[in-house]
Amino acid sequence: MRLTSARLHPFGRFQDASWDLSAPVAVVAGPNETGKSTLRQAIMHALFTPSNLTPARLRDTLARWFPLPGGDHATVTLTFLHAGTSYTLTKRWGAAAAVSLTAASGTTQADPQGVATLLADMLGHNEATFRHVLCTGHDELERTLHSLETHTGELRDIRSLAQAATGGAGDVDQQQLELALAEKLKRFFNRWDETRQRPDRQNGQEKGIGNEWKQGVGEILAAWYSWQRLVDQQQQILSREQEIDRVTAELATLAKQTQQDEALLSGFGERRRQLAERKTLEERSLRLQADVAGLQKAFAAWPLAEAAVSAWQTRRSQLVETGEKLRAELSAARHHAQVAGLRASHDAILKAKADCDAAALAAANQAHPAPEILEKLERLDGLVSQTETQLAARELNWQIEPTAAATVELTRGPEPAETLSLSSQPLRGTAAGRFQFKTAGLTLIVDSGGADMTTLLADLANARHELADVLAACDVPTVAVAREQAARHAALAQEAATKAQTLKALLQGRSLADWDADLAAAASLPQTRDIPTLEAELESTRTALVQGDHEATTHDNNLAQWRQAHTNLESLGVTMLTVQQQLREAEAALAALPSVPEGFATAEAFIAALDAAQARLNASREPRAALESERGGLEASLGDLRSEDVGDQAETAKRHFERVHEVGCCYQRIAEVLTAVAAPADAALGFTGTLPDAVTRGPITITPEQLSQAAGGALALATRLALAETYLQVSDGFILLDDPLVHFDADRLAEAVDLLKTFAQRHQVIFFTCHDQQATLLEQVAS
Repeated sequence: MRLTSARLHPFGRFQDASWDLSAPVAVVAGPNETGKSTLRQAIMHALFTPSNLTPARLRDTLARWFPLPGGDHATVTLTFLHAGTSYTLTKRWGAAAAVSLTAASGTTQADPQGVATLLADMLGHNEATFRHVLCTGHDELERTLHSLETHTGELRDIRSLAQAATGGAGDVDQQQLELALAEKLKRFFNRWDETRQRPDRQNGQEKGIGNEWKQGVGEILAAWYSWQRLVDQQQQILSREQEIDRVTAELATLAKQTQQDEALLSGFGERRRQLAERKTLEERSLRLQADVAGLQKAFAAWPLAEAAVSAWQTRRSQLVETGEKLRAELSAARHHAQVAGLRASHDAILKAKADCDAAALAAANQAHPAPEILEKLERLDGLVSQTETQLAARELNWQIEPTAAATVELTRGPEPAETLSLSSQPLRGTAAGRFQFKTAGLTLIVDSGGADMTTLLADLANARHELADVLAACDVPTVAVAREQAARHAALAQEAATKAQTLKALLQGRSLADWDADLAAAASLPQTRDIPTLEAELESTRTALVQGDHEATTHDNNLAQWRQAHTNLESLGVTMLTVQQQLREAEAALAALPSVPEGFATAEAFIAALDAAQARLNASREPRAALESERGGLEASLGDLRSEDVGDQAETAKRHFERVHEVGCCYQRIAEVLTAVAAPADAALGFTGTLPDAVTRGPITITPEQLSQAAGGALALATRLALAETYLQVSDGFILLDDPLVHFDADRLAEAVDLLKTFAQRHQVIFFTCHDQQATLLEQVAS
């Protein structure tokens, strides 16, 4: 057993406090008077003190732990691990005393004796062993030997525990001991793979259940085989039990359904006939209700229909007359609308004629050369430009450097001659094609080569003269002005032609006089309302006529049907009274019949349920017999075997396997220690029963009472740990130490921590202390 947590709620000074004890070395640190000893007492009482104490024993043992003032109970909850399973133990003493031990699977034991038995099996040792060997209170370590001597009768002889390792008391030869241990190890571990915790393989094959080793099976493997066989058997039994449960559940479902169906058929058999009759009456009642409603409607509508047909005849004549008047007024309104359009068209024609006349006048008043004159001007202007271009291409540079003042006449190309007075300064310039220089008694002419300049200049002079004469005749200064006048005249002429076309289109092939006559005739028409209003009133009148005719036709058809079926209104009334009486009789008969049972909406649904129940009864006989046969076969195959019983056997076999395995491991550890101490030791501790009686180092032997206080404390700790190791060799457990190292110096404290560290590798240590240094060292061990 390894403790994982403790909760006091309440116990002693604690109303509700919890501690985590899950570490290999669980350190509970705190100053004095903070409740460490209270926690130790709570753990011991939870494990060993029953909850159902007599008043006297309760007063002597637990009453002092009831909270003050006025507390009437104490409660402790421990959680712990045992054999890989988590458990929760809760004990309450005093008022409403109770106990419960709950496994992680949910199984709970609440009987005090049953819980005590389970705890004794899990702990493996009695209360005296725990209180005087495995647990030590504050300042009790030095009294270890005295305590062991006082309670020696309550403790198991240490030699009986060591007997399993040595095979007998007294000294033995080391070689013989090693041979004996080897034989023991073989007897326990033969055919067992300790690393895999499974049987040794044979040629790579597992040797589990169904393929077991037949020879050379060690005690560990034999215990494992026994355990696993029971586990397999439990699984097989559990599988069959689950099949039985399934078949039983199906049979129960069939039985329940059969019971319900039989109850339905036996309870409502006669009502089936009555409900069939009820269905007929309900259908007849519904039909008669519909007939009565139709007759009542016809009886009320007959005189109304006759009055409506008569009134419609008068109303229809009025609507026809109104429609004719509206059509006449609408025709006049449309003529008025046409007059407005005629007037608009006439106005457009007058405007178009005025525009056409104005455009024609503008074109006639625009001065412009005749086309042939414009063509001649263009030709002469082109000739002048061409000749000037030729002369410009033959440009001459000239320079005159006079030696004395003189008067000269210069002619440059086609330009007119000019007279200049020369001074002593040079005179420079250019000339197009020819340069002519005249002075007293001298004429100098210079022509550009490549053409007849005289002819070229003459042609240019003639063209310019003719062009000037034509421009003068047209009364225009330049060809560009003549060209602009011709373009403006052409544009005006085109605009006049366009407006003439517009006028022609508006006249529509008629003369203006014709349009004037039509306009005068339209002005004499009478005035009317607007067309949309008249069209809306006419459409409303037409709709009223259509609807009225349709309603009148419907009334006529209804009246014809009623007269054919009932002759007249009086006959209809008699028929209505007769059908109403039939309806009352049907409803009375229906009220006398039983209603549809609760849970069914209609008689059809009820009858369908009866039919389905009978069908299920007929169909369930064969499946029920098959299921009962199957269940009988399964139960016969099980006999008296139950998975719970086999499970308990498997759990017992598992614990046996763990104990055998632990014994084998103890032999392994003895062998390891024996190998490690092959050389003789220089000190020995002898025991008498459970008490160390002497310490020997070399030739000197002294009793424990002769040791110093520090050495005695070390001996007490070593004795406690050695005894604990021995007592716990075949079962996992814990030791609980309450400030045992208060008198240890630094060196012995370090050695004691190392001892506790080694011990904690196999068994849990719960250590209470008020010393921070010890807590720090031990927490390092725990981590």
